[in-house]
Amino acid sequence: MKLAASLLIFAGLTVFLGIFTGEYFFKGYSPKENVISDLGQKVDPINTSNKSSIIFNSAMIIAGITIAIAAYLLHSKINNNFVTIPLIVHGIGTAGVGLFPSTVKPTHLIFAILTFLTVEFAATASFALADGFTKYFLAAFGVFSFIFLIGNFAFVKLIGSGAAERLIVYPTTLWLIVFGVFLLSLKRT
Repeated sequence: MKLAASLLIFAGLTVFLGIFTGEYFFKGYSPKENVISDLGQKVDPINTSNKSSIIFNSAMIIAGITIAIAAYLLHSKINNNFVTIPLIVHGIGTAGVGLFPSTVKPTHLIFAILTFLTVEFAATASFALADGFTKYFLAAFGVFSFIFLIGNFAFVKLIGSGAAERLIVYPTTLWLIVFGVFLLSLKRT
């Protein structure tokens, strides 16, 4: 279980670093207005460099594969299909987002939907694996992300499409890291 936990931590950090580094190399990118997947575009009228797309897409592919492997390794250890199966699908979706940039329609959209609609379930279901305050803390990441997913259209009007999407993605990406640390702390690891 230590390997799976470490892979989840690595995957979460990889997603964050892929986004932040991709933003740095994308000239004219606005975290408020541009959605995250814009970082994976190879051709853009503003972005004259393909560094952001190489960094972002590679990070999503690596993170997605890592998440799927971690979930597979956890499947027999934690005995909770509500966590591991959505996590496997989330890994596949994340890798697909990197393999098929937003300019590849509708394939990218399918993988993006898989990514957005699965990890919230895993995060919320992780409630059953912990005790005390920790279970509420773990589940809160999923609940917070669900709120912003369901209310996305309203939040886009208030804070912009990029910022609204980040409030869906960041909590569950942070959950990957926190959940990995939680799993490392278990005695049965």
